[in-house]
Amino acid sequence: MKLGKSISSIALAVLLVASGCSNKEPEGVVTTSSADSSEVVATVNGAPITSHELELAIERTLGANAELFMTDELAKKLLDSLVASKAIAQKSEALLSADDLVLLDLKTKAYREELLVKAYLEQKVTPQPVTAEMVKKYYLDNPNKFGGGSIKQFEYIQVQIQAKEDAASLLKVFNEITANKNWAQAVNTIKSTNAAWVVAHKSASLNPKDLQEPLKSIVTKTGVGAVAPVDVNGLVYTLVKVVDEKPLALKPLAEVSGEIRKSLAPLQLKQAVKEISDSALKEAVVVYQ
Repeated sequence: MKLGKSISSIALAVLLVASGCSNKEPEGVVTTSSADSSEVVATVNGAPITSHELELAIERTLGANAELFMTDELAKKLLDSLVASKAIAQKSEALLSADDLVLLDLKTKAYREELLVKAYLEQKVTPQPVTAEMVKKYYLDNPNKFGGGSIKQFEYIQVQIQAKEDAASLLKVFNEITANKNWAQAVNTIKSTNAAWVVAHKSASLNPKDLQEPLKSIVTKTGVGAVAPVDVNGLVYTLVKVVDEKPLALKPLAEVSGEIRKSLAPLQLKQAVKEISDSALKEAVVVYQ
């Protein structure tokens, strides 16, 4: 374990605190198994807490500049915290069923594998830089994300009927008003057909990307002067016609290139990770049971 000489010196200071600030080796200090050969700074019901565990607790609590903040009092508190945590963990383990312990071991194994994968990727993954060509292609392929597209002026009637049996009557009325230029008058016809229906009639001028579904998809696909096919969503029926369309100016590439690079960087990282993953799988012997 390599946490630096400064952390090791802090751990030594804690050892002195734990042993009453004596220069002698604390009574009862033993070494651990080969998995962690560092000294044991405390035991809880016979279970050891090692200097490496203490070093890790110091680093996790205070960060890389632990030596700037460490005091004897804080060191002792951190050691006491580890002792208390160990005691609680022992109590918890004694209460768990065999199945719960198996699940805990599986979660521990999964977390260990996550840490191993993370460490490997940090060493091996080198994403390809985002090039100017990539930025330009993304810009040209996605004009709507950078102020492009258009403002569409549209009108729509939305009706919520009470039962599926009402659909035939509503669709008949919709067919009659499709060519009617005065949709406001047509709404009165709909309301008079069935007073229980919930009817909305609105006009708007918006970029379709700023709309919510189903209007977003309907307005996007409908050309100027056209009436879209009736959209049915449960008991809600929507009829839309587009009246006009005005193009929006596209922001200059230089203005949005930084934003595009931020969007593409994660994709480059994802591709690099995939290549590392594919390489690891080629070298592995995998057998599905």
